[in-house]
Amino acid sequence: MRVTVIGINYHPETTGIGPFNTGLCEYLKKSHEVEMISTFSYYPLWKKNPSEEKLLCRTDIINQVTVHRGWHYVPAKATAIKRMIHELTFIGSSVLRALFSKAPDVYVVVSPPLLSGLAIGFVAKLKGRPVLFHIQDLQPDAAVWLDMLTQGWLIKTLYWIEALTYQWMNAVSGITPAMVNVLREKNLPSEKINLLPNWIPISKHSPLPTRRTEEALAVRRTLGVADETFLAVYSGNLGSKQGLDILLDTALELKQRSVPAKDITLMICGDGAEKARLTEKAAELGLDNLIFTPLLPYDDYKKILTSIDISLVTQVLGSGKAFFPSKVLSILAAGCPILAVCDYESPLLDSLEEAQAGVTAHPDDAAEIVDQLQRIGADRSVLELYSKNGFNWVKRFSPETVLANFEEVLIAMHEEGSKPL
Repeated sequence: MRVTVIGINYHPETTGIGPFNTGLCEYLKKSHEVEMISTFSYYPLWKKNPSEEKLLCRTDIINQVTVHRGWHYVPAKATAIKRMIHELTFIGSSVLRALFSKAPDVYVVVSPPLLSGLAIGFVAKLKGRPVLFHIQDLQPDAAVWLDMLTQGWLIKTLYWIEALTYQWMNAVSGITPAMVNVLREKNLPSEKINLLPNWIPISKHSPLPTRRTEEALAVRRTLGVADETFLAVYSGNLGSKQGLDILLDTALELKQRSVPAKDITLMICGDGAEKARLTEKAAELGLDNLIFTPLLPYDDYKKILTSIDISLVTQVLGSGKAFFPSKVLSILAAGCPILAVCDYESPLLDSLEEAQAGVTAHPDDAAEIVDQLQRIGADRSVLELYSKNGFNWVKRFSPETVLANFEEVLIAMHEEGSKPL
């Protein structure tokens, strides 16, 4: 079977959707012919490698996967209009590649961007091939729920495009049960909907990682944090939908309660569109209990996950069912407990409660976050239980389970043949 995957993110990106696209292609390559149509890496820094900025296209071979990269616009600051241009340029380059390439047996389109589905759906229709639309974020719903779009005509247009996209797809998949429920609410035929969650590089038989090794503690010491300090870390993209202002409010609440940094320290580790504003605001507030660091190299990130006390995963209020932070799986696979700052309709909250791998707090309530930090900091024995629970729960997302199911869906589509779209 020949499979072409189309997605805006791929290796060497180590956060966000990129690692999942990479893992999917490399898994399928073991038994099938696989090509990836993508871009030059840019995430989460929103910046291309200087040597790639002027390249129109390039084909790489990465772990035996053929990766076709096309030029796309990457704004220094991702405003709504610039993000739209960013996505449209990727769609243009990917459609050209798909049009002039040999048709595969099956297409896989990873969303966002939403318009990729409609564009590649058109190509698939021309070539008479089935296509799976794999949704990582519910883009139109997210834009509406987060008040990023207020114009009625534009909202109606996006939902019309979404409905037409789903109509043209042979199959549609979401990464969480909540996303699948939203798809059902949009009146998609049940036989078209699939639950295909993200995966994590872990075996069903993997042992719980050893926490707080000397090597891991050395990483946090280089960041200026003593071994005995209760360390809560956010790591990842510093963008608008993460709602990271609440962590500044949390650090301020800790100071107002006279909790010294040597007792509880917060860390924001990463890069993104909001970093400059957040660091300036933190400096203005004099938050000596909040540390900013660049995105750590992957090996150091894995080490620090086993040396911190709790990982902070934040979502802006109103994100609801639209997002599921992909990093949650890798955090739990490292045996790291989570403090999730999310609203009550979030798949993140549902997953954490099911896993019994941490605690939650509301995105509007810094005092509640501080209460949770102080409670756990005073009795850290509960962290061991959260660590074991989360690690055991996340094993269900091993590649041998998740990616095998993904492969089965593609094989069924291929065997069934192309349907009228």
